[in-house]
Amino acid sequence: MSLLSVSFLSCTTVAEEPEVPRTIEVTGSAEMAVQPDEIVLSIVLRTVSHKDKKKEFMKILDDHGVTEDKIAFESSNNQYWWWYYSSYHDNSVQRYSVTIDSTVDAMSLMEALKQPWVEQIRIAERSNSNIQEYRKQVKIVAIKAAKEKASYMLAALDEEIGAVVTITEIDGDVNNNNSYYYWNQNQNSITSNAVLYSDQSAQSTVGGVAMQTLRYQVKIIFNIKEKS
Repeated sequence: MSLLSVSFLSCTTVAEEPEVPRTIEVTGSAEMAVQPDEIVLSIVLRTVSHKDKKKEFMKILDDHGVTEDKIAFESSNNQYWWWYYSSYHDNSVQRYSVTIDSTVDAMSLMEALKQPWVEQIRIAERSNSNIQEYRKQVKIVAIKAAKEKASYMLAALDEEIGAVVTITEIDGDVNNNNSYYYWNQNQNSITSNAVLYSDQSAQSTVGGVAMQTLRYQVKIIFNIKEKS
């Protein structure tokens, strides 16, 4: 009997690990204080005991340069009444939207509307006709801030930034589901890399209205330049 021996040669192939790209990820941010050049006031009037103050209200608006096309009647509740010390009283509430721009002295108008029959005044909307241009400026500065940050961080390691890999917009307003731009008065806890100032003049904006902050944040990944 012959014994046939067969031996198998096993080969193990070790896969080479892919080279990890040399990159740096940084964030950049910028903000600009912007004054609105148009606001919409929501004004609530209350008529008591049949004393309709609409005419007086309209006269105050007219005296301050608010034209009829800037005034819109929104709603009025049904009149209700009650007996109080044997006297009949009725109440009705009327709500108006009034649009004012830089041609109207907002502070003077507010003072004139300090009447007992004016129940409430609030700013319902605020806008600026150049907002798109201001957003563009803030974007550019935020991106430049990110690039500058990456440059000096790598310079500390004797390295240089290379080409851009990705740019990601960051929504910095956690309480707002709108876009990456937002109006906000109370962002004192947030510090931006750069602060811009708009080129608005006092004559082109609505006076007496609080400045608003337009903020933008971006995350950028750069390649680290290979040394020759």
